[in-house]
Amino acid sequence: MNYMAKIAEMLGVELGEVFCMKHKHFSLRLREYKITSEGFWARMPCSEEWVDLASADFELLFSGKVEIIKRPWKPKMHEKYWLVCGVCAIEPEAVESIWHDSVIDLMYYKNGCVYRTKEECERNKKSDYEKLTGEKWKW
Repeated sequence: MNYMAKIAEMLGVELGEVFCMKHKHFSLRLREYKITSEGFWARMPCSEEWVDLASADFELLFSGKVEIIKRPWKPKMHEKYWLVCGVCAIEPEAVESIWHDSVIDLMYYKNGCVYRTKEECERNKKSDYEKLTGEKWKW
């Protein structure tokens, strides 16, 4: 039986999700990591090649000496996502969009304003509005 999906779930990541790890007493590590059904993988950020030499790093994770730092979720091309949109004096609302790697998509992503679900977007709409406009929430 393969337990990799359960391990990923216990650690709060999805199979194949790329993340970093941070030592409790040092700065961020330079590697990126992922868990797949085949094992634990690591790579340098400037590399496309994943290697399965990450077992020592995962031992640090399992012993509590490092913690996972999740990267912001980024939709795949043509994938649905949610963002806060407001026009003039109308209260901003969560709206669905499709990812195209456009300037608008990337602007929302770089500002941390891209969400998988409408509910997640709704929870963040006040702070997103203030972050994107520089204005106070007035609704």
